[in-house]
Parts: sequence; structure tokens; C-alpha cells
Amino acid sequence: MSLVVSEIFYSLEGEGLHLGLPMIFVRLQGCTIGCQWCDTKYTWPEEAPESLQMPEEEVLGRIAAFPGRRVSVTGGEPLEQDIHRLVGMLKEAGYWVNLETSGQLLETRVMDRVDFISCDIKGPSSGVAPNLRVLRAIVERYPRKAQFKIVVGTPEDIEFAREWSHLDNLILQKDSTSAYEFTERVKMEFPRARYGIQLHKVLWGDRRGV
Repeated sequence: MSLVVSEIFYSLEGEGLHLGLPMIFVRLQGCTIGCQWCDTKYTWPEEAPESLQMPEEEVLGRIAAFPGRRVSVTGGEPLEQDIHRLVGMLKEAGYWVNLETSGQLLETRVMDRVDFISCDIKGPSSGVAPNLRVLRAIVERYPRKAQFKIVVGTPEDIEFAREWSHLDNLILQKDSTSAYEFTERVKMEFPRARYGIQLHKVLWGDRRGV
């Protein structure tokens, strides 16, 4: 069996609770979610000129060329491909594995095996209706190994985020509001949430493979 891979690279985790940690990224091709805030739209088609069909063994071999022991399986939407075998191979090889997902799909075979789940909650400005059934299942099943990120770009997003303000690992990430105004609102109105940035964009801008 093989996977359609967009890119594999070694960098720093740019978002969330593991911000700044060295990480090997396996970015898979393909996503049908269509989020307005997506910064990897080149992964949306099922295949792209630069994407490659790779057996899981080849993916693992490329990962082994890097010094890190943490792997983030991302996309695209990685759960639109069958990654159960890849995750199993990574765990057997001793890697710590993060799953980066849109929060639209539930795949417990995969989610049970990974060490951490970084899950989006799609707010109104994303243009995507959140899958509440899936999100509630992830919250209930994985309370100790999941983080939940909402991109906040409008006042409507902030109101929407209130519905999730009870979560311990809630990350609110600024988009179009000013940084000062946003951080003031987060610390005053969401005392349990974290303020999120995209470290990789601060360091390298809108480049691929970093």
C-alpha cells in the first residue's frame, strides 16, 4: 500500500502546545475541507505535480534520515488517506507521533495510537461548518492528548469560541484583528485559553518546507 505525499521535511513545530519543538513533518496530499484560512492549499488536489506515491516503508526511510524523534502527520487532511499502517510503523520504530487534523473526521484506529492530536475547530470565518459530532467525540475520548485550535478573524469567531471556552487545551489564533486588541480580549475573556501564533511564519515567512 502507498500514500500520496506532498512533502517530508524537518523543522520546528510552529503552533500550539509544542511550539518550538524540533519536528519531522509528513505532509500528505489531498483535502476536501476547503477552509478559508488554509495556508497549504497546494495540498487540496488528490495529486499534484510535485506529490509522490510512496509506500509506507519509503516514508519511514525518509523520516529516519532526520535527527528528530517527533513526527507530525499533517496535510491536507491526513485522515482522508489510510494512515493506520504508517502510524503503527512509526510507533513501532519508537517515534512520538502527532496527528494534525481538521476536526471534521473521526478515525479512532489512528487517534488511539498517536501520542497527540492537534485538532481544528472551524469558526464562522473559515467558511466550513464544524462537525460537532466529531469534535465532541474527540473531546470526550481524548481529553489528555488533544489540543483544539480556533482561528479568530472576526467578532463572530470570538463569539463562536465562547462555546468551547471550557476546554483546557484551547488555542485561539489571531488572523485579521490587530495583535494588541486580540491579546487583550483573549486574556480578559478567555482566561483558560492560550494565545497562538505561527512561529514558522515569524521565522521564515510563507515558505514551504519549513
